[in-house]
Amino acid sequence: MLLKNNNNKDYDYNLANNFNDLAGGNKKKCDILEKERQEHINGILPKKVLSLEELRSALENTNRVNTPIFLDPQSATWLDVACHGKARQNLKYTTIEKHLRTARFMVNHDVPVDFRNLTVESVIKHFDYRIAMENATRDALRHERDAVFMFLRAYKQFSDEWREYLILPKKHGGMKTPFVLMPSQVNRLYHGTFAKTRYENVLFQTIVFTLVNFGMRPPSEIINLNLENVVVDKNGTGYIWIKEDKKDGIERQYFPYDKKVLSSKVYRTPFNYINTWRDKVKTEKSGNALFLQPNGKRVTGKYIRDHIVKTGKKITDNRFKLYTCRHTFATYYYDWTRDLKEVARRLGHSKTDSIDHYIGIRKDLKNQIGNKGNLFDKALRHNKRLEDSLKRDCRPKKRLSRLSPPVVRYGPAEIETRQQEKENEIVFSKHHYLVFGINFFTKIFSYFFTFFDNLLYCFFSGSTNYFLVERRHIYGI
Repeated sequence: MLLKNNNNKDYDYNLANNFNDLAGGNKKKCDILEKERQEHINGILPKKVLSLEELRSALENTNRVNTPIFLDPQSATWLDVACHGKARQNLKYTTIEKHLRTARFMVNHDVPVDFRNLTVESVIKHFDYRIAMENATRDALRHERDAVFMFLRAYKQFSDEWREYLILPKKHGGMKTPFVLMPSQVNRLYHGTFAKTRYENVLFQTIVFTLVNFGMRPPSEIINLNLENVVVDKNGTGYIWIKEDKKDGIERQYFPYDKKVLSSKVYRTPFNYINTWRDKVKTEKSGNALFLQPNGKRVTGKYIRDHIVKTGKKITDNRFKLYTCRHTFATYYYDWTRDLKEVARRLGHSKTDSIDHYIGIRKDLKNQIGNKGNLFDKALRHNKRLEDSLKRDCRPKKRLSRLSPPVVRYGPAEIETRQQEKENEIVFSKHHYLVFGINFFTKIFSYFFTFFDNLLYCFFSGSTNYFLVERRHIYGI
């Protein structure tokens, strides 16, 4: 089947033949395809892969006046398309980074897409292979389609034909109501093992704690957090500025429902992460990013998903996603306030139509776990694994005091408190043993004194009934 591309050249679009060629049916065509694929990679991808921080730095310096209205597909670079997306298409940093990452995947794919010569047929062939051979989901193909649209708009090649023919598959399955975690599941997530290294495990525990207790949109609002967005006073009160990329970068000031989830020394709060862990990996590339990877760079959405979602499915349910934390926050916060408008404001929604289902979910949860206490506090209950976590954090030389409260504290700020409690217990023990020793020897001395006193009395009185004399002397008989 031959079709015409934009350059009016014949284009072979036989899906079955193409699959056979890729499977080794025609070695000559496979060699040609591989050669073209390498040319595509060398042509569209930059020689140096830009990090998210470097890309943001370049995009921040983008001047709309100096940005071309349209780009030449044969000479435009990777960064040129990104700058055009920022200046001309009003795309956000994270969206551009996601589109570039998706385009890289499509270029390196077994059925590659030439981003210097985009055609409807080539993209459809790529989609067909992804659906038939890789069982790609609707959302995955939607991301690839949006990445192609960014390049097409930059090249002045976008038309209604693309929307007409790039049809996404129907969405199957799904849930009528959002998936919400039980408090016990949230508690296990707080103390889950997300990575082998100590720092990464603390990082992901802090991110999960922040998502559940603040209800941010993951991952964009998490990865965009900077140091200046977290404001904490000396008394532990404060707030966080959350930047909503979904609403053109509008910022909203978020006051947590309780200061303990922002600055408490007991939990994996953002304030504890800043004071204890961030400086361990901070480098020149860190900038003012709040959450950092072990290499010092800002965390990315893919980096968070690869660790948290994988472990979250093992701990809770196979339906777990990052957005599950946001649904959980909404349900728990409605249990706290019983006010849908307040929940909508916290989530950054302008209407309450999309959050009515949280009423029924909250009721179902309360029917199981009881009405006593709120759901946030039930998820923060004590866990034995926290004791082991504290020992690794503070590394005390002696075992912890049994007189300490049944909670686990994090960070070096609590080491001094724990050590003081231990010293107090030791002082108390020494005082107890001293008093016990004095009482013991006093009683022994009293017994011996009584014995010799009775013995002398018998000797001088001439009595032979010692025991009778001892009883009379002691008991007054």
